[in-house]
Amino acid sequence: MALFVNFNCLATHMPYSPGMARDLADTAHMAERRRVGDSLQLNNARSKNFAFTKAEILPGNIGYLKFNGFVGFVDEARPTITGAFRFLAHTKAIMIDLRDNGGGSPAMLSQIESYFFPVKTHMNDIIDRKNDAQIFWTDPAKAEGLYLQQPVYILTSGHTFSAAEDFSYAMQSVHRAVIVGDTTGGGAHPVGPVPVGLGFVAGIPFARTLNPYTHTDWEGIGVIPDVPARSAGALEAAEKAFFTKWSQTAAAGPEKAQAQWQLDDIAARQSQQTRDSASLTPYIGTDQGGLVFYTDPSGFYCRNAERGNSIFKLIPISGDKFILDENVHVEFTKDDKGNVAGIDMWWNNGQKSYKAKGR
Repeated sequence: MALFVNFNCLATHMPYSPGMARDLADTAHMAERRRVGDSLQLNNARSKNFAFTKAEILPGNIGYLKFNGFVGFVDEARPTITGAFRFLAHTKAIMIDLRDNGGGSPAMLSQIESYFFPVKTHMNDIIDRKNDAQIFWTDPAKAEGLYLQQPVYILTSGHTFSAAEDFSYAMQSVHRAVIVGDTTGGGAHPVGPVPVGLGFVAGIPFARTLNPYTHTDWEGIGVIPDVPARSAGALEAAEKAFFTKWSQTAAAGPEKAQAQWQLDDIAARQSQQTRDSASLTPYIGTDQGGLVFYTDPSGFYCRNAERGNSIFKLIPISGDKFILDENVHVEFTKDDKGNVAGIDMWWNNGQKSYKAKGR
């Protein structure tokens, strides 16, 4: 029985696909690979949707994409990848979640990078022991006419490794993405099995990665995030970073109000502050349109007649302002005597309306 001994103690996972030492481009010897059982691997990759697990539109029109590996079947996976990115094409920003991505194929890496650049762009080199270089470029032709111009935020953790680190590092180095989360695992040198005699097989680096802009790599160091955050909270940190930047650059009016609405929403949901019943008493009552505000021992609520008498638990933002539901924040307004007179309704599209308190 062969024993696998990994002499590259900084890389505890296989940085790239097992066939990378033979074929860095990954597609050059498709027929040969299929003869040795690649069809079974392809079926397995298909059954797992080529490692793509979620594409979603988050509040504020933020795109979210999670995939957990860079599989080696670029041609077969391309419709899935392109479909996922087309779904997110009209969002304000894209969050790419690599927190559980351990790496894989450099050819797939190049495919995914190609959606984010309008022209061919030099992203990375892999240099072998003979000092021969495999040069990787983005190519708009691979993206089937799809070019994503939105800001990109990449979510990382200590489990983000190899090709996932390569993607993060390369996108960061050309200022095309903001990295948010924990420092990554630190595996930049591809490892391959090498027989060393007596039934032993050692995993030994056969190449090194070289970024053409930094002239180095992340081996043993990891990719350092632009916005450090606990990996569990990386998505919320990325959303906050985006909306903060948007609020600073948005024109006055509805656009700036939209950004502030999202920041208020994120802050309130994260803080989970509570209010005592006595401070909520002035808000109790029925407002125009059948909004009934009341308290019980578990919190502050609104029964909304305009939404089929649905009941919503209000979340404090600050002062007299609360989250009502996924669309509206309400702020209780007061008259000259300090009595509650009604509510300003702040909508997530930046608009504002008013409802008077019932008499």
